[in-house]
Amino acid sequence: AEVKAVREAVGIMDVTAFTKVMVAGPDAYALLDRLTANRMPQKVGSIGLTHMLNRAGRIELETTVVRMADDKFYLVCAAFFEQRLLDHLAQNRDGEDVTVTALSADWSALTINGPRSRDVLAACTDADLSNAGFRWLSAQEITVAGHKIWAFRMSYAGELGWEFHMPNAACLDVYNALWAAGEAHGITDYGSFAMNVMRMENGFKGAGELTNEVTLAEAD
Repeated sequence: AEVKAVREAVGIMDVTAFTKVMVAGPDAYALLDRLTANRMPQKVGSIGLTHMLNRAGRIELETTVVRMADDKFYLVCAAFFEQRLLDHLAQNRDGEDVTVTALSADWSALTINGPRSRDVLAACTDADLSNAGFRWLSAQEITVAGHKIWAFRMSYAGELGWEFHMPNAACLDVYNALWAAGEAHGITDYGSFAMNVMRMENGFKGAGELTNEVTLAEAD
């Protein structure tokens, strides 16, 4: 029922369990560019998916990197990668002037997915949500329920959708506003088992499937 709702209408999920880390400072880009295998986001508001590798060239962790400012990057990854990410950043610094802040306990996150998700979000914000105004894999600070929050145009479920990241105090108000706007569209709560089904249908890899026992090529 949850998968059907996301496929045909709209679903909302609490994804607060994600690891959330801010890397900021004059050398933030240089540090992350050196430690990540993929091209770093170049423009403020752009998003990239990348991996950090160990010295053997195997995958240490997978992370989404959001460029929130010229010198500020927000990293999101699976909950069980948090200590590994913090350790990797600490152990591989080479004098870079950066501040690493763990935000997992202080920030919450929601995701909304499905063909009606744009209609639901449009009822809650004045932001331009069109494809031209809010492109795929981009981030913007928007206002929902009186709170300034970060919205990321991305979807692990494969359907149209956004992730919202915000201080804990904003989350319940944002959730309630989205739910109220979504009732006319058949909004449904969905969970990680439904998400897992949908990302597999889309061919998206799960963090646990990217292990040190396979090469990057074998993992696609």
